[in-house]
Amino acid sequence: MLKPLSLPVMLACLLGLPGCQSVGLFADNHASKIELADQAYQNQQYNQAYLQYSSLADDFPESSFIQLRLGNSAYHLQHWEAAATHYTLASELDTTDPRALYNLMQVRLEQASQLSAEGHRQFGGYREYRAAFEHYYNGIQVIGESQ
Repeated sequence: MLKPLSLPVMLACLLGLPGCQSVGLFADNHASKIELADQAYQNQQYNQAYLQYSSLADDFPESSFIQLRLGNSAYHLQHWEAAATHYTLASELDTTDPRALYNLMQVRLEQASQLSAEGHRQFGGYREYRAAFEHYYNGIQVIGESQ
């Protein structure tokens, strides 16, 4: 017997996570994995959330939803390169969703600020600032194309 689905799980199905096709619902184990990961994230247990979303990514490697959640968890852990990798994957898996590009811009801004604060005077985070604005620009284009 399936449990009632929480809002995040229903949203995941609507966003097209594989596994929803058979009867329109997740199997219990996947639903509970998402609920546990979401609960850890909401409780600011970002390392635990990252590990749980990683487990889901193994089952659903083509899910932009899971990659976005992995990126969000890595961002809160200040694991900038991991966050950038997951946001990049999310934007490649779903080219119509500007959130991953916006979040990727935020990561690049954090990296640029950190480089500037650490005294990297030669470039001063220039490359990271430029990358951030390129992601921002691409996100705006996606929004424009979807309207």
